[in-house]
Amino acid sequence: MERSDGDRALQKQMGLLLRAGVLISAAIVAAGGGLYLAGEGAGIPDYGVFHSEPDELRSLFAIVESARALDSRGLMQLGLLVVLATPVAGVVLELVTFARRRNILYVGIAAIVLAVLVHSLMSS
Repeated sequence: MERSDGDRALQKQMGLLLRAGVLISAAIVAAGGGLYLAGEGAGIPDYGVFHSEPDELRSLFAIVESARALDSRGLMQLGLLVVLATPVAGVVLELVTFARRRNILYVGIAAIVLAVLVHSLMSS
């Protein structure tokens, strides 16, 4: 079965989107990790006690504000959010592309996948 030009274009856009999301996320996490090691890397970790993320890094707004202030932990959290958002953005790209093509079946499938992704991210 021959792929249409539209299918190839969608595959190319999807590949670029996923690659960009992973590379941007890696750069943000690396910057945060570098800052963390520069500032707190000399300390000896206590692996006997679990330390969860502080309250100020548990909401999207707080993470973005922390990253804007160049806080190392905020940057690393933001990088993780970017890598989590990348496949969601891919599904949105597909949904919009299929809607433009008026392919109702694939719009429905993409909408269901998007709903499942959003639900799973919001409920955890």
